[in-house]
Amino acid sequence: MPDSQSAGQIIFFDLILAGFLFFYATTSSTISNELQLAVTTLTKPWTLLPPPSITCAPLDVFCSATKDITTATAYIGWAILNLPILLFQVLEKIGAGLTLIYRLFLTTGNDFGIPFLGFILLGFQISLAFYGFSLLRGREP
Repeated sequence: MPDSQSAGQIIFFDLILAGFLFFYATTSSTISNELQLAVTTLTKPWTLLPPPSITCAPLDVFCSATKDITTATAYIGWAILNLPILLFQVLEKIGAGLTLIYRLFLTTGNDFGIPFLGFILLGFQISLAFYGFSLLRGREP
């Protein structure tokens, strides 16, 4: 059971190990392609363009009076029609983020990392969880 000093050392070791796993995994060609696709998906801009603004002629009184109502109606229609596209883009970005996390840090379930190092990392996390439970109970081992 770790104490507070060894828990800090385990967390430091976990960070170093995660960095090594990250740098090892990014040198593999198949994971580099998947990571590049996930990063591209996360950083691409949103494709929803708002409706164009309405410009009126200087002497067109009717257009000037109804321009704001027309713009508001156009935005409502734009929001209704683009809601499925927006939801798809949000889910696509969430999936790309989860893929990125899975491929970089979860080396026990795929072929891209060093498998036994993930088990070592998991063992250290379990010992830290026991330390956290003992802190929640109110006494430090």
